[in-house]
Amino acid sequence: MKKYFFIAIASALMIFNLYHINFDDIQNEENKVAAAGILACLIAIILILILDKSEKINKKLD
Repeated sequence: MKKYFFIAIASALMIFNLYHINFDDIQNEENKVAAAGILACLIAIILILILDKSEKINKKLD
């Protein structure tokens, strides 16, 4: 259950960072920070999903 909570937090942070990107001036320094935050959230979600799948596989093998 904790995994889904962390996925929800990462999704909320990703939406927050998407809100702060200025598409008119894409080369702005603030956009780079927001893009890094979005990338970090996506990586966190992917890693949590990989962990969930690996635990399910481990339970099937035991």
